[in-house]
Amino acid sequence: HDSGWQEETTYTDIGLVPDTQYCYRVQARDSTLPIQNETDWSDPCCATTLPPEDTTLPEPNPAEWGKIVDANNNDGRPHQVYGGLGELDYWAEMWADEDTYDESGVEYRFVCTSNSRFSSGGDGDPGPVWRNEDNVIGDPGRYIVKIGGQHVDANFYVIVRDRSPNQNMTGPSEVVSWRE
Repeated sequence: HDSGWQEETTYTDIGLVPDTQYCYRVQARDSTLPIQNETDWSDPCCATTLPPEDTTLPEPNPAEWGKIVDANNNDGRPHQVYGGLGELDYWAEMWADEDTYDESGVEYRFVCTSNSRFSSGGDGDPGPVWRNEDNVIGDPGRYIVKIGGQHVDANFYVIVRDRSPNQNMTGPSEVVSWRE
């Protein structure tokens, strides 16, 4: 990867391998002939190239609802939970597939197609749009939001993105009504 002698004071090395350290040093010489006086070598300076770009989508793709069934015989698809304090105390509970994976980590977004305020990060959820272990207490793949009345229309899907710089995103899960 040497530049060879050149008149320019800058050098751009090309064809480097990702995630690899390269060390460089520089030397100068005058252009008088026949003897071209050379300086001593500089101290080396090292840098590491960036890792390859991550384009791998989280699995499964498209996203899926959780398969584990809870004590009330509910799987991860959105379902009604009654809070017990009156006719406007109904909540939608849901969770994503427990086996969702990406090497860089994952974040979840629960989207209500019929009323965006019930989506994660909407007015009904004071938390972030994308839920991960850094910004959610408990399981980021689980979402509970107060809907209000039992007959409110609320249809949800979940999407997952990885935590790489590319933020690769799955396709949406099936859309499910919280009253099913």
